[in-house]
Amino acid sequence: LDLDSADAVLAGMLPQSAQVFFEAPPPGFAEFPSLRSKGYVRAQWSMFHLDRYSTAEFIAFVDSDVVFFTFVTPSLLFRDNLPIVRGTSIPYFWLPVNMLGWPWVAEFMLGFPLLLRRGLFQMARDYVHASVQKWFGPQADFDASFLTLALGLQNIHHTQG
Repeated sequence: LDLDSADAVLAGMLPQSAQVFFEAPPPGFAEFPSLRSKGYVRAQWSMFHLDRYSTAEFIAFVDSDVVFFTFVTPSLLFRDNLPIVRGTSIPYFWLPVNMLGWPWVAEFMLGFPLLLRRGLFQMARDYVHASVQKWFGPQADFDASFLTLALGLQNIHHTQG
């Protein structure tokens, strides 16, 4: 949750079994584009850092607008001790993949919860950072690369209507 009073109130409403983490705004947050909203872009940044909040081997996560229609149980997440990752062949969110020069493989945004090994989050940050540097020039770190990518997506969005 954000470090603000509204989120502190929300945290107080959760059951005591819930573990709550407060997150400071990311570096460069004031410059974040409002492609959808600054909150949306911040949520995307936060998803790259979920490994900071868990020591579990696998981390399952969802978007904030996901609705579950049943309990999420280990049998829905794993088969033969391997994670089940669902994807579709229809590319909805292809633009960031294209901007980074990556091949499009599948659309994973429709199969929540998405389950990833904890170590993949650092690998993803490193890969995004290297890809942004390749296409957009030198960047100080992942945070700078993320901001460059977000601003680039905003510029494309505005020029394409």
